[in-house]
Amino acid sequence: MKLDGKGAMDEDDILVLQAGYPAQLPSTKCGRAVALFDRSKYLSSTTRTNRLKAVFYFSTKFSDYKEAQSDKGIIFLNFLIQPRLQETDAILTEKTFYWNTHTLPVRLDPFILIMLPKTMRGFIQSPQGLVTKQSFVADIISSYMSSFGSNFRGNICYETNEGDILKSLMKAGLTQEGIPTSAGGGWMVEEGSRKWVHDKVVQDCGGEAQLEELRKEEQRNAAALENSDEVRLKRRRTVNAIHSRKKRERRRKELDLLKMECGQLKETNAALKADHVKLETLLRKAHRLIGKTSG
Repeated sequence: MKLDGKGAMDEDDILVLQAGYPAQLPSTKCGRAVALFDRSKYLSSTTRTNRLKAVFYFSTKFSDYKEAQSDKGIIFLNFLIQPRLQETDAILTEKTFYWNTHTLPVRLDPFILIMLPKTMRGFIQSPQGLVTKQSFVADIISSYMSSFGSNFRGNICYETNEGDILKSLMKAGLTQEGIPTSAGGGWMVEEGSRKWVHDKVVQDCGGEAQLEELRKEEQRNAAALENSDEVRLKRRRTVNAIHSRKKRERRRKELDLLKMECGQLKETNAALKADHVKLETLLRKAHRLIGKTSG
């Protein structure tokens, strides 16, 4: 499979990869490759078939890494549960694991990331109808873990306290700059994914010159469809969706910085209050000593 515009990967399949599902993160400190699967990166304008093709292409590229067949394998991060609860795609999950355990020469080192909502009270809509949040989360975890079978060897990371998942990933060798912003790091998934796709397109096309020629050909072909309202509407919706996610990630990063600054200011304020109490105590002692001396 290639991203040269002539193979099995069409425009919507490539959009799935550009949106960050799946995504390659920066390698660990010791050079291990890292893959991220985050359902919140789904584009509503794409289908399961688009995602299946994107995952298969992504997995074939990862199988080229020499550590893919090593004992440690590739670090596989899956945001299974996030505060904004979202149903899983059982078929997509099953296919993904089958390809990476039976079809392709890839060994996975799974990290299952679970970041529960602030409150687990209330109900949520599921394919089975209205269920409690606790039941919804339990069913997702149970169904997902069954995909591994009884021989699961991996890591399950819970966000019990803010920053727990970040610490777990950094302990595994990831840098804070290479961890997604959704987990408290500094990596912008969409930006990184767009660059990754561009690099693969150049590679599959045989170089920048061939890519430029392909783009010119695509522009000529697209000119005939320029007046199509359906094409323009679909393109605008996709661009808006990617832009909105990029904006949300940037706001989340800014909010994390503000929280950190707020925490530092609180610590400084507490220290100043403690110093104030000490000074008042010393001042009272000084007054008493002066009174005794005067008497």
